[in-house]
Amino acid sequence: MYSESTMRGARKPLLAGILVLLGLLGATYYYQQQTLARAPERRPAPLPMDVQAAARDWVFTQTEANRPVVEIRAKDFRQVSEPAHIELKGVELRLFDANGLTYDRVNSASAEFDQTAGQLYSDGAVEITLDVPAGQAPKGRLVSIQSSGVRFDTKTGRATTDRFTRFRFEAGGGESTGATYDPATRELRLHRHARIEWTGAAPAGAPTVVEAAEVLYRETESRVHLRQWSRLRRANTIIEGGDATVVLEEGVIRMVEADKARGKDSYPNRQIEYEAEKLYAQLSPGMQFEKVTGERNARLISTSDTARTTITSDRIELRLKPLESESELEEAMALGHSRIEMRAGEKTPPERAETRILTSEAIVLKMRPGGQDISLLETHAPGKIEFIPAAATRPRREMAAERLTFHYAPDNRLERLNAYRVTTRTEPPLVKPQDAPAPATTTASKEFVAHFDPDTSEMVRLEQWDGFQYQEGARRATAYRGETDAARNLFLLTGQARVWDESGTLAAHHIRMDRVTGDTVAEGDVSATRAPEKRDRKQQQSGLFSSQQALQSRSQRLVTGERNRRILYEGGAVLWQGANRLQAETVEIEREKGLLAASGNVDTLFQEEGRPSAPNGTPPSPPAPPSRAGEFVRVKSQGLTYSDESGVAHYSGGVWLTRGSLEVRARELRAHFVKTEQESRLDRAFADGNVQIARSGPGFTRTGSAEHAEYYSEEEKTVLHGGNPVIQDSRRGVTRGSRLTHYAKEDKLLAAGAAPEPAVTRILRK
Repeated sequence: MYSESTMRGARKPLLAGILVLLGLLGATYYYQQQTLARAPERRPAPLPMDVQAAARDWVFTQTEANRPVVEIRAKDFRQVSEPAHIELKGVELRLFDANGLTYDRVNSASAEFDQTAGQLYSDGAVEITLDVPAGQAPKGRLVSIQSSGVRFDTKTGRATTDRFTRFRFEAGGGESTGATYDPATRELRLHRHARIEWTGAAPAGAPTVVEAAEVLYRETESRVHLRQWSRLRRANTIIEGGDATVVLEEGVIRMVEADKARGKDSYPNRQIEYEAEKLYAQLSPGMQFEKVTGERNARLISTSDTARTTITSDRIELRLKPLESESELEEAMALGHSRIEMRAGEKTPPERAETRILTSEAIVLKMRPGGQDISLLETHAPGKIEFIPAAATRPRREMAAERLTFHYAPDNRLERLNAYRVTTRTEPPLVKPQDAPAPATTTASKEFVAHFDPDTSEMVRLEQWDGFQYQEGARRATAYRGETDAARNLFLLTGQARVWDESGTLAAHHIRMDRVTGDTVAEGDVSATRAPEKRDRKQQQSGLFSSQQALQSRSQRLVTGERNRRILYEGGAVLWQGANRLQAETVEIEREKGLLAASGNVDTLFQEEGRPSAPNGTPPSPPAPPSRAGEFVRVKSQGLTYSDESGVAHYSGGVWLTRGSLEVRARELRAHFVKTEQESRLDRAFADGNVQIARSGPGFTRTGSAEHAEYYSEEEKTVLHGGNPVIQDSRRGVTRGSRLTHYAKEDKLLAAGAAPEPAVTRILRK
């Protein structure tokens, strides 16, 4: 240990050292003071007269409730007195949100700050970066704004400029002349000539471009409001209108609403135009059009090489299929006072050109893949379709139905038309312009289908069933089913078919008519009535049937030909007119030539006029004989031919004639009829081949035979000759001769012999 004496011995050197150190410090100070005294004086550069203060790395902060509101940083700061303002260079302005966690950053090379008014103005380039979080990259739908001549209100954070402005989104960007941005409401207003371009979060194909006179983008609502006029373009689509609203989702356009809008889709072989007082467009996440809806005075026009289709309606909805770079039309729906007009395209020959007009409260149009051609067109409410030809030489048609469905082949060619509860009207073409129009044809049925030739769009077959009705002028028809075969000009009726006009009626299970000639084939329980014919009096002097009365018939089959001048009845045919009747297996009438032919179990019955007599037997039904008095003549045979001109009916194949009490049998018989205005009767008859005659009366019978017999009704004279004529009388005996003549009125018999054999009479004595 050191003793106190030791310590005392050490203190002296330590004190000496301290004194030396102080001396050195004092000498050094003195030397420095002398050096400074000899050096020139150094002072700060003086400020300009109008500058009150200047600094570097200047910071201005405005807080509210202990949170930052505005922060301005500058590399250089100058406070100018006249006019009073602050000049900044290398400026960064931070406008904090309500939580103070994020801010909008404004960068500018230079700016002027009015601290009293709280306004910052930059005449040069300005870039605004939005939603800058601490330590993270910028994030938000609206990312940045670039402009110049920008004025900032540090109290509200509002920025405005009248100069050209660019801005950027995460999914696109745009530009305008003049802009205002309010960070409090997250609204960006583009003053003039606004243009916004969206590419989508994952860009595919062409961008979507929105243009307007003025734009208000409300980020919190995800809406862009377009003012005065608006335009939207994407690939081949453009939509223009007045005020509009663009609805965003995840930063991309999902809906567009536009007033007084019109749109157009242009493709190499097709163009679609549409317009409406109000237009709604829905887009897919890739911003392809999925649905376009027009309301109030909606209109759509689709034009291609093959057709031009115009749709007008209270509301039109277009459903589209999004593709990689565009959208194709899949379906169009028209609701409310809907009208579709389809005109032939440039490829259609003029002589086949036709306009179709469809009206209904609800119409749906479906497209073929590719969106260029119609696949299906149908009404979902009662509708009407008009087929209007370009040339008067083609028919004009129209139809109304509770439901209409049109099926199309490629190139918009009509292939089939279905309808339910339908009525139709067809106006025939004019063969010559000066001709009077022919009567229109109308039809009605519950079910309807029309088939068209896809190459020509001409109707080739028409089918209507379930309560079919038809009318063409005075001609009318009904059936369960009616068909028109346009290729063969045939009209077919099936199931309780009936046709009638002023010339008569026709009913059968099946009726087939030639639409040009009127020739007809009817089958199955056929019944017909032919009205009296208007013929020259000279042609009315003879006939089996009167031309002044209706002629009725029944058969299993009826065929008319040569424009209804030839009529054939087959299968148990029965023709009657009053009490007159003709029955046979087949009956054929040539009306113009006045010829009639019948074969197979021929049975004729007619009543003479003006000759009271009781009939020999009751004529079979139909029909029942009239109440008027008259002689009945009945002839049965296997064959019959008759000529109106000669008035001769030739019966063949074994004949049996009865007239009152007279009965004649022969191989064949020729009956001469006479018809005048006063009477119609059998005038005379000639029988050949094993002729057998019989007559009976009160208390007697008389028979005769010969190869040939003649009968004259006026005289009631009978002549027998050829083949050993003989007459047997139950009262007078037997008479033979070469020629025997009997007068029934006088009951007189004349016999003539031929040399070398005289006539022989054997008188019966009681």
